[in-house]
Amino acid sequence: MQVVILAGGRGTRLSEHTQTIPKPMVTIGGRPNLEHQILLARRYGFTSVLLLVSHLADRIESHFGCGKRFGLEISYCAEDPPLGTAGALHHARELLQDRFLVLYGDVFSECDLARLWAYHAGNPALATLVVHPNDHPDDSDLVDADADGTISAIYPKPRPEDQYLPNKVNAGVAVIERKILAMIPSGQHLDLARDIFPALARDGRLRAYHSSEYFKDFGTPDRLVRVRLDYDSGKTARLSRGHSRPAVFLDRDGVINKEVAHLSDPAQMELIPGSAESIRRLNEAGYLAIVVTNQPVVARGECSLDALRLIHNKMETLLGREHAWIDALYFCPHHPDKGFAGEVPELKFDCGCRKPKAGMFEQAIRDWNISLAGSYGIGDSRRDVMAARRMGIAAIGVKTGSGCRDCDALDSPDWLVDDLGEAVDIILASGGREQP
Repeated sequence: MQVVILAGGRGTRLSEHTQTIPKPMVTIGGRPNLEHQILLARRYGFTSVLLLVSHLADRIESHFGCGKRFGLEISYCAEDPPLGTAGALHHARELLQDRFLVLYGDVFSECDLARLWAYHAGNPALATLVVHPNDHPDDSDLVDADADGTISAIYPKPRPEDQYLPNKVNAGVAVIERKILAMIPSGQHLDLARDIFPALARDGRLRAYHSSEYFKDFGTPDRLVRVRLDYDSGKTARLSRGHSRPAVFLDRDGVINKEVAHLSDPAQMELIPGSAESIRRLNEAGYLAIVVTNQPVVARGECSLDALRLIHNKMETLLGREHAWIDALYFCPHHPDKGFAGEVPELKFDCGCRKPKAGMFEQAIRDWNISLAGSYGIGDSRRDVMAARRMGIAAIGVKTGSGCRDCDALDSPDWLVDDLGEAVDIILASGGREQP
């Protein structure tokens, strides 16, 4: 298996760090980022590394050599002048295998590359992009994908204020088929993200691999400081999918957004004051923020799946503007009761995902390698409390929304607090310890 690392960056915004070295050789934890990437590739079974170099290429080659001391084979392809990320691949076409992994040399990544490789191999696509939520989506190009992972569009920044999109950002990691080279003209300065991937998306040949692992570019001094701090604290390793992480399972209506009876229009989606800040605190503490919500408005015919998608996009956009994100969202569109005008018959049945049943929780655990030890459920109803109990996790009720007024003595939450902020106070005070 081959990994290709785009390592030709000059790092002009990091001038104090890159006067004598190329940007990918900036150190994190006392080791060049390129070395971190090569060791990551080796950990997940890659045996061949191709470095696409340009600026101060000799500094890179003198450090890595043939790769023997790193336990794999390293080769180089130099370009002068630089041809952009797509142009660099075309320039190196004679050295590329039929399928290869691409890493950007100025992005620190901690990702299960073997799982990504296997995901791509099982899907018909010319390229698979790792996408993830981040704390500055308004400043990022966003990816929109269908339920099966097919990327339908890429939306570059800047975007209209009223355009609501999921917080899914291109992480700078991709698996690519060699066939993509036919789309790249020779000798032109072209960019993968700007010139090639949008065309693949239009043709339905681009897929998304969703991850909440650690990906961060260090192209500015402030971001470099943050990556170094995250590495030194162990945060980058803790976010690896190889480590089970606790999650906070959040109900939607009345917990994150203001309660609206049968919410069915994006215009009705309005965050509860303080909810974004509360979720941001969970993000910063390393908890997975997982939304699990019953949406019977779909089965009742009051809200289409497209409208529900826009509602959720708006929620993610509003959270993102306050530097918060959810890692995943699961919704149940079913409802067991039949006989209503306008209902969708195929969604009217007793399913296994509607809370208080545990289907959405169980799917999230499979998808995200969640540790139930130290996980919590937060909601505003008896259904939320019962679902948390079925999963064996602590239940926190909030007085916003329905306020858990339907709970009885047997199904009361472990804590009943005023709002999401107070719930997060309890979680963070526990330090991730499992609660009764």
